[in-house]
Amino acid sequence: MKPTEEQYTAYQYCFDYLNEQLFDKQLPACMLTFTANGKRSDGYFSGKSWVKEGEAIHEISLNPEYVKKHSLKETLVLLAHQMVHLWQYENDRPSKQGYHNREWAGRMKAIGLIPSSTGEDGGKETGRQMSQYVKKGGRFEVAYEAMTKINGIPFEFSNETKG
Repeated sequence: MKPTEEQYTAYQYCFDYLNEQLFDKQLPACMLTFTANGKRSDGYFSGKSWVKEGEAIHEISLNPEYVKKHSLKETLVLLAHQMVHLWQYENDRPSKQGYHNREWAGRMKAIGLIPSSTGEDGGKETGRQMSQYVKKGGRFEVAYEAMTKINGIPFEFSNETKG
């Protein structure tokens, strides 16, 4: 398998698996990308950012620097976080750009991720630059523990350049 195909097949599998397990297959297909943007963002959702034959497609992007430094579980938590933004967009209730509102927080809890401004118990549940932690025994943890097909995203990001 070619590197691009291998990398994106694993990424697509993760999206499809989480869509089935956490969103009951309600989310539409979207463009999955990797964007190396330094520490600006670990990942993002962008509504209708790609177009094919007049049909707009959403985008979810993960920062490969984040993927490199974090476990598969942490990477999938980040992917699920962005998938909640996609769910919000599709249900006509998105937060303002960069903000995580109560509806987002409620959906995060519903899939077994607890929103937290600190990434730990006791943090604020709404705001900008939000994190989360996994609820013990929650839907995300159960889905992750049952996931067997892949061990991770195959390739790690290298920011070394050769001239």
